[in-house]
Amino acid sequence: MASNLTEEKNYSDKKALFTKNKNLYITTVSQWLKGEAEKSYFKGSPIECIYNGINTDVFKPRQGNTKEKLGIGDKFLILGVSSVWNSSKGLDDFLKLSKMIDSDSVIALIGIKPEQKALLPDNIIGIERTNNQSELAEFYSEADVLINLSLEETFGLVVAEAMACGTPVVVYDSTACPEVPADGCGFIVPPSDVEGVLACIEQIKKDGKEKYGSNAVNRVHNNFTQYKMVDSYYNLYRRLSDTRKEE
Repeated sequence: MASNLTEEKNYSDKKALFTKNKNLYITTVSQWLKGEAEKSYFKGSPIECIYNGINTDVFKPRQGNTKEKLGIGDKFLILGVSSVWNSSKGLDDFLKLSKMIDSDSVIALIGIKPEQKALLPDNIIGIERTNNQSELAEFYSEADVLINLSLEETFGLVVAEAMACGTPVVVYDSTACPEVPADGCGFIVPPSDVEGVLACIEQIKKDGKEKYGSNAVNRVHNNFTQYKMVDSYYNLYRRLSDTRKEE
């Protein structure tokens, strides 16, 4: 009971502080999040979507020896990347997927904690989190597909990073996930539809990664670069500044 009262007071205090500011302008990193903000007590404020930006000088197609390092030969590499792995980020569905893929495929999950490795089946390689962006870009580039089975994303950064490296993606149709890929970049499937994910993997195997690569790279360069993000914020600041000067 006391906890509920504390949460209610916290909410009401925040609402009072935010809504009394008449010059508040809100930016969100996805259209989905913009829609959520418009349902909240922020709905009286101007709200604009400016997508997160990818450093395309780092995240770009690269040649490396990731598969050799992993010891998987020429197997089809299914990659998942997350800062934390739990059910909402899709770990349970990756475990289901591991029981469905053939022996010529292997899953690698980046961001796995040491204590989680022991719980993974033989066809899932657990890799601890890396802060080396160049190393991460090599993983993206060498993967045959990036799978994002998360149900909760405000943008979908790993999806955009993988696409910038020329790798097709498969995402769930949940929160902001479907906003990043487009036709020719990969597939969008209903949430928790692991069989649908498997079908998309098989289609990418059949088509070949190259069919999607240039579309994925172009999609990022046209919509999600850090330069585009900075320009959007700069133009917003100028627009707001000019408006204030006219008042």
